[in-house]
Amino acid sequence: MTRHQERPGGRARRTSRWAILAALAWTSTNPGAGTAAEPLVPAPVQATMAVRILEYDRALRTWSGGRLTIGVVARHAGAAAEFEQALAGRDAQGVPIKVAAHAYKDADSLRTWLERSSVGLLYLAPDAAAESAAAVAVASARKVPVLVASRAQFQDGATVALVVRDGKPHIMVNLGASRAAGMDLDPKLLQLSEVVR
Repeated sequence: MTRHQERPGGRARRTSRWAILAALAWTSTNPGAGTAAEPLVPAPVQATMAVRILEYDRALRTWSGGRLTIGVVARHAGAAAEFEQALAGRDAQGVPIKVAAHAYKDADSLRTWLERSSVGLLYLAPDAAAESAAAVAVASARKVPVLVASRAQFQDGATVALVVRDGKPHIMVNLGASRAAGMDLDPKLLQLSEVVR
């Protein structure tokens, strides 16, 4: 007899219960899980990784002007609340980070908002994935780097993506977009990232 057969309802049953509970927890914390949607890095982890990436930007103080406002763009109010909360009170290289939220309606309203605000980095929430191409175009025209949470959004021209690869958070960098936005990412970060030229 194998270990699983020795105790009916014992270890094998507990293992399957834990697997089911883990799958349910994953599904409940990942919108679109269980469908063809790609898994997402949890928002607090995205925020921490975003700050770490900024720590590796040798030009941060130059392009941020000593103050950094991260614009959080989502279709629905509260869709990126966890990301916003995780950034509260943070800084990168001693540059304080402020968060400003914008409910995406269309490219024109985003353009107006960016012109009126002092956003230095744009975070495009996963719920705005359908608008990522338009949002990236607006931000790129203003030389504002764009951080996203999915490969699909990254393929629309975003600067940096925080995605899941092999079950772990992974960084993707669009080197051309980062340079166009004035970023100078340290080679140490680039070695840890998937770089698209």
